[in-house]
Order: sequence, then C-alpha cells, then structure tokens
Amino acid sequence: MCGGIDRVFSQATGVTLPEGLVTIKNNAFNNSTIQTVKLPNSLKTLEEGAFRQSRIRELTIPSMVEDIPARCFMGSSYLSEITFGEGVKAVGDNATVTCNVLEVLNFISAEPPTLSETSFPNCGNIVVYVPVKSKQAYIDAWGDYGFKEILAEGEEPGGDPDPEPPVGIDEIEADALTYVVTTDGIQLSGNVDGEAAVYSVSGQLLANGICTDGFIPVRLTAGIYLLRISDTTLKILVK
Repeated sequence: MCGGIDRVFSQATGVTLPEGLVTIKNNAFNNSTIQTVKLPNSLKTLEEGAFRQSRIRELTIPSMVEDIPARCFMGSSYLSEITFGEGVKAVGDNATVTCNVLEVLNFISAEPPTLSETSFPNCGNIVVYVPVKSKQAYIDAWGDYGFKEILAEGEEPGGDPDPEPPVGIDEIEADALTYVVTTDGIQLSGNVDGEAAVYSVSGQLLANGICTDGFIPVRLTAGIYLLRISDTTLKILVK
C-alpha cells in the first residue's frame, strides 16, 4: 500500500494507514464503510476528491500535506471536524461542498492558508480554531469569508466578540506588575501569557510551567523567590 492508495473497499469502520504512504488518490474513500481513519505522517499528496462521499466523521491532515485540492471532501455528509496540519498552505475550490454537518475546522499553521471564495461553501455554520498568537492574522485574512467564528485555540464559542488579547510579558515593565500568592499559585496583574520559572534566591530552579491569563500554578512555602517570565524577573515574597 505504500506509495499511493487508490480505493478503500474494506467493510471495517476504522483503519490506520501505514507509514510510507505518500498519496491518497481520487475517490479513494468513495462509498467505503470507513468512519475513522488515521493518516500516516509520511502522507504528502491528496488528489482531487480524495475523501469524496466518505463516511468519515473526523479527520486530521498530517503536516507534510501542503495543498488541499478542489472537492477533496465533497459530499462527505458525516464529516463534522477537520484538523489541518501546519504544512497546509492552500485549500482548493469547493473542498467541503455538501459537507452539511461540518462544524469545526482546526488550523495549526501560524500563517493563514490561502482560500478561494468557495473553499468552505457552508462557512456560516463553521467555527474555526487557530493558534493563539495567529488569531488576528487569520481574522485579517479570512474575516470577509463569513465563518461563524474565528477563535484562538481554547476559546469558547459565543463568548465576548472582542476579548482582550493575551499580553506578552515582554510588553509589560516589571515595576508595572503586581502579584498575589494563593495556595495554588501566583496571580499576576494583567492578562499575561508566557513560559515561567521559579527560582530560589540562590538561583536553584524550583518549578517551571506556563503562565496563562496571569496565573502560574505553583505551590510555595514562606520565603523569597525569583519569578522569571521571558526576559522579565520579579522578586516574590511569600509570607
């Protein structure tokens, strides 16, 4: 099967395609019974109509695939969610035409892929999730296509239409930050995101993790600590 796959006739409802497979050809899943499929990381090429009229429910496109061809998922009336790998650069005409239950698109690429006006014909029913730092770039590129919502990964649909964007720690001066130590962690003022590390005053690394919305999950006993996020260092006093 390595190289390319022409048709899937299996009566099974799920399949894992082998590593080494590089191409899925036109109509490969047409009218097959397959509902779930795991594509190999080696996959590079999808031919036009590769998943046409399939029964697949959800699909993840590997990162080596760059182009989603015209009518790739056409008539896949069970398909509700697609995740596009970071390598995808373009989505062709009518890629999801008559995919009537499609509701969620996940894009991993930091750069918005190129779309045509008909790439996602039912876009008014579709919520698009994109990398947090790329949300504005996607809105700028795709805002006129009519998607239901374009959200950063982790955002909830139907929330504040103009939420306050995450603030990079390097955009805030250290002396402008305040903090509160709780039993579960450190809460900083401001909507701060970034990688965080906590050190003893002697420089020993005690904990590291991610600061999300200004909160760093770490439990500290009484003492003095140094908190470093990106290029900013704060002295933390725990009583």
